[in-house]
Amino acid sequence: MVENNFRKDYAFFNKTVFTEHGVPLPCSDDERIYFYNENAKFHTSIGTGELDNTLKYASPTGRLFLTSYRIVYRPADVSEYFSSFHCGLNVIICVFDDHFQFNIEDSFLSNVFISFNDTHKQMFYSLLKDMLSTGVIGREHDENIADLPYYCDIEDNNY
Repeated sequence: MVENNFRKDYAFFNKTVFTEHGVPLPCSDDERIYFYNENAKFHTSIGTGELDNTLKYASPTGRLFLTSYRIVYRPADVSEYFSSFHCGLNVIICVFDDHFQFNIEDSFLSNVFISFNDTHKQMFYSLLKDMLSTGVIGREHDENIADLPYYCDIEDNNY
C-alpha cells in the first residue's frame, strides 16, 4: 500500500517571490495582470476531509492577482505557515461560480474558494472561465498596448 504524505511541502504554497511592494515577480516577460483585488478571502483544503488527513489554508483578507499564466494570492497577515498561494492556469480542472478545482497530485484534488469583501466575485470567476475556455493562457499579447517595463527598470523615488 502506498501512503500519501499530504502534509509535505507543496509547490503551490509559500513559494511565490514578491517585490517590496507586494507584487509577484513575473514568471515570464510576457506575463500580464488581468485582475487584481486587495480584499480577497481565500480558503482551500487538501486531503480527505478527515481531521487527521486534511491540510487547510485560509485567510480572511489578502491580495489576489489573476495573470496570463497563474493565480497568485498573498494573505494580508503573512505567516510562516501561509505566506502565498499560486496555481498555474494550466492545472485548473474546473471553474464554478464560487470556486475552482485543481489537481495537486494524482491522488489529491483541491477546491479553492476565493471570495471578496466587495462585488468582484462574478467578475473574477467570469474572467477566469473565459480565459480558460478561449485558451488565452500565457500567450495573449495585444500589440496596441505598450510593453510594460521590467521590474529592474522601474525607479522607486520613495526611498
